Parts: sequence; C-alpha cells; structure tokens
Amino acid sequence: MTYTIEVHREEKGYYLEINRNPKSNGTKNRIIKANSLDDLATILSTETIKAPTIFQIKYFDGISKRDLRSRIYK
Repeated sequence: MTYTIEVHREEKGYYLEINRNPKSNGTKNRIIKANSLDDLATILSTETIKAPTIFQIKYFDGISKRDLRSRIYK
C-alpha cells in the first residue's frame, strides 16, 4: 500500500489530501481541513502515526516543510 499526504493552502486555511492506494482496492482519498498551521501540524502528526511505514508527504503552495515540522515536534 502506498500512502501519500499532500499539504495545501487555500484562502481560508489549509487542507491535507490523503491518498491511500491499497493493492487490492482502488485509491481512497480523504480531505481534512485546518484553520491554522498549528492545527495542520496536529492533524499531520496524527495521520503520520496512522500511516504505514512507507508514506510520502508532499508540500505545496509555499508551505514551509521546516516550519511545519517544528510545529509538529513542539
């Protein structure tokens, strides 16, 4: 199974697009919205705990990977 988390910014906040592609079923997508980077960091840390050992996080829209990681590990 591949597990990809895409981090995006929109006008009113942020959202995560979570894509799971198990070998037996089709791709499953979920979208989770967050109002602030702190909320996004909390959600992201929870999602990565649930993820299998192989996953990928992609950052878009000028979101700083370093800033988000520092908020996750506070």
